[in-house]
Amino acid sequence: VATIESSAFSGCVALTSISIPDSVRELGAEAFSGCTSLHSVGLSDSITRIRENSFAGCEKLGCVYIGERTVEIGENAFQNCIGIEEITIPKSVRIINDYAFDGCTGLKEVFYLGKESNWENIIIWGYNDPLINANVHYLADDPEAIIGSGYCGEGGEGTNLTWTLTYGGTITISGQGRMEDFPRGPGWMGDVFDLRYRVDRKRAVIEEGVTNISSAAFIAGLNGISTISIPKSVTEIGNHAIQVQLTDVYYNGTEEDWQSVVIGEGNSGLLQATFHFLGETEVTPTPTPTTTPKPTVTTAPTATPKPTATPSSKPTATPVPTAKPSPTPVPAWKNPFADVKRYDWFYGAVEFVNAKGIMLGDPSGRFNPEAKLTRAEIAQMLYNIEGDPVKSLSHFEDVSADKWYAKAANWAFEKGIISGYADGTFCPDRTATREELIAVIYRYAIYKGYNVAEGLKSNIGGFADNEKISSWAKTAMNWAIGEEIIGGKPGAIIDPQGTATRAETAQIFMGLLKER
Repeated sequence: VATIESSAFSGCVALTSISIPDSVRELGAEAFSGCTSLHSVGLSDSITRIRENSFAGCEKLGCVYIGERTVEIGENAFQNCIGIEEITIPKSVRIINDYAFDGCTGLKEVFYLGKESNWENIIIWGYNDPLINANVHYLADDPEAIIGSGYCGEGGEGTNLTWTLTYGGTITISGQGRMEDFPRGPGWMGDVFDLRYRVDRKRAVIEEGVTNISSAAFIAGLNGISTISIPKSVTEIGNHAIQVQLTDVYYNGTEEDWQSVVIGEGNSGLLQATFHFLGETEVTPTPTPTTTPKPTVTTAPTATPKPTATPSSKPTATPVPTAKPSPTPVPAWKNPFADVKRYDWFYGAVEFVNAKGIMLGDPSGRFNPEAKLTRAEIAQMLYNIEGDPVKSLSHFEDVSADKWYAKAANWAFEKGIISGYADGTFCPDRTATREELIAVIYRYAIYKGYNVAEGLKSNIGGFADNEKISSWAKTAMNWAIGEEIIGGKPGAIIDPQGTATRAETAQIFMGLLKER
């Protein structure tokens, strides 16, 4: 995309967040005016001018990144954006036109990526009192200044994650809990790093206690970061969480510990880096913190919990394993499948269903992620979840008692989960469509007593092919979309008549069962 035309998104009141790629050269006038729910925006460095009324009336806009080649901010560009409290302005800016920040009553802090003498040379036209009266930080005059501390976005309860960022230095994120709970609004953290304070920095440090690096946390446009330090407490890295190209990753655990971290799709920049496993004894002298770990490893191995917990905790002390319950079960799953790699988007889902015994591979050690799913396989998966229920009667002419799926097919029929055909057959080898799979999952949820009220809502209207959903599957599809058990495909389609693959099925089962 090279151009976003004038008024392209004007009045899109449901739009909450947008990141504009570096390919965009021109942003038209009033492009996002009146987007009253827009929370964060990042403008690519290729845009040299923010045109008139670009974001006028975006009253919830709180996070703004202005590209480092922007020369001019147009008239009324951010007029009445009352939610903006802080803004970063690059030293490339030469002109700020009339009313550009008029009505920005919440603006208190301006971080200028240049010297005070450069700021004084900027032409600031009239009716920009909120900008003129704000507290301006001239970051080039103090390269060690901390320009951010806290969070960007709406507040959240029960979260004590914090972050700090030094100009030209390091991002540090610390606290307890999950990064996806970080209180910012649309649900991911991209704007904290890329949209608000994009400066030249080398290293990101995530401190011990953070368990989840959420989707789009470090997005593609981020300049400067080449290394990242990840603590052992991290158990999950979301889809497209780390899109920057890294040279080195320092992981405060062993290679075996790393294998247990669930890594979503779109993290090639992370996976292609050189890994340093700081939990290995021979590598311990090179971790990022250089003061405390060195003496503990060399002089007092018995005093620190990490070295002593592995060899001696089990035979000698009961409290040690109970004190560290979380790390023990995590490394249990060993990937048995030659055709499932860590960078595959379905890796975490395959781990989930295989570890629980829901989906197995073939005798050659392959999962066959792209293979089509059969009715027999669906019945067997549900049967596996239930833990070998009581023996069922035989109901189908084409399901003999010696078939591997016989018990599962008959049980699923008796419970009203999978129906047969009018001629008395089950058709075990028939491939299932996506809507057939969802209908079965929906009936299973009812059988288990799950709350399926979401199925009464109309969640399918946003898909271009929603009319292709069979009438008998619409309630089930509404429910599955509302529960985020199934998602759309490129082109805003749900593809109800498409055949379900084993990889898609693994993802669906994980969505159904992960929080139950």
